[in-house]
Amino acid sequence: MGGHLHEWGYTVENGILWEFIPDQKNNNNQGYATVKVTPNKLYIYQRQASTGSKTLWLTVPMVNKRKASMTITSTTAQANGNVAVSVQVNKAPDGVAAMQARIDNYGTWTILTQNGDTWSGTISIAGYSPSIPYGKHFVGANMTDNADKVWKEYKEYTWSGGNVTTRWVYQTGDVVQSSPTYFDGVVYIGSEDKKMYAINDFNGSLMPLMPAMGVSNGDIRLGV
Repeated sequence: MGGHLHEWGYTVENGILWEFIPDQKNNNNQGYATVKVTPNKLYIYQRQASTGSKTLWLTVPMVNKRKASMTITSTTAQANGNVAVSVQVNKAPDGVAAMQARIDNYGTWTILTQNGDTWSGTISIAGYSPSIPYGKHFVGANMTDNADKVWKEYKEYTWSGGNVTTRWVYQTGDVVQSSPTYFDGVVYIGSEDKKMYAINDFNGSLMPLMPAMGVSNGDIRLGV
């Protein structure tokens, strides 16, 4: 429930409310959350381990009366890496306005075509950046109903036929705790050595940064 986030917030997925709370490692108040679920409502409390305080933060009605249901029945990787996807809609009390899918939660959504209660299509990996490698992945399917609610389902698959190899390794001056950012062939990484690295994705070489770009007190600063 914690994660490396820096704010309170929530989202509703498949009729279930998911909440997120501040970064724990740098949280001096040792904040966390407790959740109470009743048949009709969900209560989220802000807690602080340092003081033992408890404050009601959010009350949300349970969305459980018109819940949709679907199953990803097949995810078949083709020789070129494209993935044929088929989704079966088991229950849709508010109908289906759109169905789309993508790989590993990034890249452009592929719109699936309806045939009765089945929606299908082929996800092309041509436009994925960074590119999709051989190995294990997952397909995420998003169904939007006519009440504008979004329902999600996931299914793993394996793209076989090649060997996954390490292209390069780059060592920074200290620990890397957060995920890197990728843009236009460059991998950007912030390190605990208070430096930001721009690494060429093709050969692993260090690239120059703009003079006004760097890391200050653990925060990435970008200048224009």
